[in-house]
Amino acid sequence: MSPAIMLTASSGLREYWRTSHFQFEEFFAVEYGSFIPRPLKPDEETILSVEELRGREMPRYHSQSVQEHSPRYPHCIVWTPIPLITWLFPFIGHMGICKTNGVIRDFASSYYVSEDNMAFGLPTKIVQLDPNKARGNIDWDTAIEEAAQVYEHRMHNLCCDNCHSMVALAMNKMQYNGKTNWNMVSVWALFVWQGKYLGCGAALKTLLPFFFLISIIAVVTGVNGL
Repeated sequence: MSPAIMLTASSGLREYWRTSHFQFEEFFAVEYGSFIPRPLKPDEETILSVEELRGREMPRYHSQSVQEHSPRYPHCIVWTPIPLITWLFPFIGHMGICKTNGVIRDFASSYYVSEDNMAFGLPTKIVQLDPNKARGNIDWDTAIEEAAQVYEHRMHNLCCDNCHSMVALAMNKMQYNGKTNWNMVSVWALFVWQGKYLGCGAALKTLLPFFFLISIIAVVTGVNGL
């Protein structure tokens, strides 16, 4: 094969890769939000002032019409099952916290805090919080937005720094119940103790896969024991 033909083929392959790679990234950016970790800047942990937060339009990677927005749960912690994980451990799931207008903010994945579009689907359990127990120097919504700012620049870690951690940070900033030592474990314990299902359908969505798997295991074990 002549050098000219090889050079032409190589250039064509490079152009094909560049075009297809760009289209692939563009598709995911539009459909799911950017999933490529961006480098942190030295000042990215800086918290905006209350005035800046009020005038700031938060990123919305999943645009929705008014008719399509999620249900509203003002001043609540919300929870939804995670496929596979909750099926095996029904007390483990995904958590978010709601603003005064009921909009959900949740740490959905690395470098992304969702707004009004909770990861893994609509909530199945909630804990109703009391805004009068927020005793910090900043209001409820500002505390949640400040926590969201921090977690927009953090890597999601299932075991150590996750959706529960963002909720805990928001509660610490608002000093909920006069406390500043909320963490992922204490928030989880609060939810286990006070969480309520949003109806029979929500309970079935959460628990039915678990009992189905238990039933299969029991049948298989019983058959093997015969």
